[in-house]
Amino acid sequence: MMLRSLLVLACAWATACGDNDGGTDSGATDAATEVAMDVGGDERALEDTGASDAADTGAVDAASEVSVDAAMDAATDAAMDAGPVEVPTCGPGVEEPCCFDISLTLGDLPFVIEDTFDASTPTWMRPQDMCPAEATSAEALPFVAYTYCNKGDTTADFEFEGLDADEDKDELPMILVAYSGAVVPEDVRMCGAFAEPIFGAAELVLTMDPGEVVTIVTTLGAPGQGTVQSVAGEPTDE
Repeated sequence: MMLRSLLVLACAWATACGDNDGGTDSGATDAATEVAMDVGGDERALEDTGASDAADTGAVDAASEVSVDAAMDAATDAAMDAGPVEVPTCGPGVEEPCCFDISLTLGDLPFVIEDTFDASTPTWMRPQDMCPAEATSAEALPFVAYTYCNKGDTTADFEFEGLDADEDKDELPMILVAYSGAVVPEDVRMCGAFAEPIFGAAELVLTMDPGEVVTIVTTLGAPGQGTVQSVAGEPTDE
């Protein structure tokens, strides 16, 4: 449209001046041609600018992605360098996840925590027979879980037990399942140690390095109710 308007103006100017000879026409045509070339050049310049802008935008996006990836890699490296998150010692006012410092039992009394398995006790489908397990139990079974940590400065052996505290009832088939860390994983089959009942009780002895954290689940081999004890401490000579 701009090119057409310029040509109309050029023709009108030539008519008004009364110049109809070849030289005048040639001059008008040359002027119009120069205008057209200039306009065409501007359009090409705009097209070139668009391509350049697109290229520049792509380069900026690519650079941004590299920058984000680098930042994520740096954050991951920093987290790895920082090591595992410190688990606080359980006590008044301390929220979970927390751990019982089992190093305090060396040369002292063990931790004994009593619980009751009844209709209100949480249940789970426990690992079956081994760790890591290939399957879980067919029935939902009651359980309690406690986290322990070795905050001492030496590696030591520690004993964990699950006991039936009801002496006047049939013994409950206790089972212990151990997991590394302060939580039971979503896939409960990924356990580290498994102890079946012997005369109603279950027992595990684990070697724990300084700073190591384990979660011990006390559960049953079959449905049942009663009073149970979760015991953790230094192995005895008995």
